[in-house]
Amino acid sequence: MKVRELRKSGNEYPVNLDDVFPLLYSQRGKAVSHLRENFIENEDYLIISQTGKNTKGRNKSDYFLSVSAMEFFVAKKVKEVFAVYREVFHKTLDEAENVQPLSEIDLLVKSALALQAQERRLTVVEEKVNTLIEDKSRSMKMLTEIPFSLETGISTPELSLREKIRLLVNRISAATSTPQHDIWNNIYQTLYYNYGISIKSYKKEKKNESLLDVAERKCFLDKMFSIASKLVTEKIVA
Repeated sequence: MKVRELRKSGNEYPVNLDDVFPLLYSQRGKAVSHLRENFIENEDYLIISQTGKNTKGRNKSDYFLSVSAMEFFVAKKVKEVFAVYREVFHKTLDEAENVQPLSEIDLLVKSALALQAQERRLTVVEEKVNTLIEDKSRSMKMLTEIPFSLETGISTPELSLREKIRLLVNRISAATSTPQHDIWNNIYQTLYYNYGISIKSYKKEKKNESLLDVAERKCFLDKMFSIASKLVTEKIVA
């Protein structure tokens, strides 16, 4: 804000080098050398000789910087980077100062529009929640309408034991929003802990043979069906 005040002061060279060089240099001479090497006299800074004031027999000169030169000076030699800062910083402040205060009516209209937008967003969220609830309800209903007995697995002749297991996994996933991959892992882990069967330990006969293919080949589907059926019962009770 101090820089802002200097910029608006109307003084072309409002900053005395003596006030800013201690920020970067331990000696004034180094600051002067940097200024002379990197900035243009009578454009970025002004030299004013102080007659009667001397140091070691020489007249002392005061260096007065423009606001932009002072900003670049503080940034030392990274002028390209600091140029971006100055452009954005001052543009933002200029825009902020040019914004006219809203009247009471404008404020009321703006508030009303904001409330309407918020209400629309809440309506959309509510509709999405209702849809999720309806989908969940349908999925749970499907879970209770398994087209075969969970105890015997008896159903239409064309539905194999493998297909029954896949159908149970699919419906458990839909009803509980659980990835099917996690349900299959649950079944295989239970198969191992309850029956001592590790499907992954069996060598595949074909390159693309799945774990379910291995289980079917080794005649473990009845046990997997029992595990999946129990999962369905647990989810319905829950």
